[in-house]
Amino acid sequence: MLYFPIALEWTIAEERLNALKNSINNEYLQSQKFTVILSSNVQYFIKIYPNGDTDERRGKTWVFLYLDLGNEKKVKAEYKFSIWSSKLKLNYVFEKSTGWGVSCCTTDELFDPTNKFIVDGKLTLKVKGILKTEKVETNNEMGFFQTKLKWIKNLCNLWNIGFEDFAIVTSDGKEIKVIFI
Repeated sequence: MLYFPIALEWTIAEERLNALKNSINNEYLQSQKFTVILSSNVQYFIKIYPNGDTDERRGKTWVFLYLDLGNEKKVKAEYKFSIWSSKLKLNYVFEKSTGWGVSCCTTDELFDPTNKFIVDGKLTLKVKGILKTEKVETNNEMGFFQTKLKWIKNLCNLWNIGFEDFAIVTSDGKEIKVIFI
């Protein structure tokens, strides 16, 4: 199992959230995308729906972690959202590029100054976690380089175990081991 940490702190201006406070069109704000597994192009980002993402969820604020799986088939995610003192822990197995999230509060609670979700005109949303894969799917070019690097490493280890063909000793006493390939 391979592990890839993720962490994102996203600060959103209150005016941007307020513009979607009464939205009935499932409108959201989206963070920047970040690549977490370079070799297979797995990316993550956050979406926040201040007034729900469906009619059934209207009146609640929802936050989602989205994964674009790139070349991966399955990614297990253990992550936690933090807004002010609220911490929401989630686990999800992504088997397609999608989002998974949770309601953090009602829309009214989000904008209520006594709850301190929005401080000094800004909401700070954090996500931290671990993405896990069985193996990283690499494209052909990356696979070629990884194979070549393993081959070179194995060759370099030959003289560490006594497989050098001969050694050259310099005038200052340094020894250079030589292997014929």
